[in-house]
Amino acid sequence: KEARLTDAGSAFRVHAERVLRQLDEAFDSVGTVAELRHGRIEVGVVPALNHAWIPPVIARLALRHPGLVVLVHERPTRAVERGVEQGEFEIGVGLQSRPTPRVQAELLREEPLALVLPEEHALAHRRTIEARDLAELELVLLPESYDLRRAIDAAFASARLRPRIVGELDAVDAILRTVALTGRPTILPRVVLEGRPPLGLVAVPFGAKALRVSFGVFTRTELAPSPAA
Repeated sequence: KEARLTDAGSAFRVHAERVLRQLDEAFDSVGTVAELRHGRIEVGVVPALNHAWIPPVIARLALRHPGLVVLVHERPTRAVERGVEQGEFEIGVGLQSRPTPRVQAELLREEPLALVLPEEHALAHRRTIEARDLAELELVLLPESYDLRRAIDAAFASARLRPRIVGELDAVDAILRTVALTGRPTILPRVVLEGRPPLGLVAVPFGAKALRVSFGVFTRTELAPSPAA
């Protein structure tokens, strides 16, 4: 029997291909990489996107530029932007923000925030989650120092909701493992489950339009190719 993608699966593939294409173009734009047999590019990326988007891009680059070395550093968005601005990273991937005189940002994808929880949880089979559904839940979140957490806090402030936060961890993988072991949900962009080993978790998006975040790719406005790029 021929296997076919569902409408949702087809839509996801289109979005994923577009993201990978944009990232490919960003990598190629930072220098004459295609003309070199050996080189080095340093990339800053927020933890929520590292598993989902970066490995496929590295796989493509390995085929096209087998001598290229790609160094990937996980950082919060502000640190990624600062690294691009100061020349530490040729490319950054993180929460979309306002462009600065030295850093330009191109939108990659708008992503709904989601309640990430074990698949046996009572809310796991809902199509969407509303803010009022969180009233009795105990949540595990990123620390307030993270830009993604600030975006989450701002979204819930606009919804006049104060979630019950019982734990904060500064690593997405640790949060997901904690959710799997304790059953306490977290709030993250739905994309965090892409590319990760299965932990028996599902991501149920919030229905409110306001509960979304946008991710972009950052490059230096006047970037001069480095010797490695």
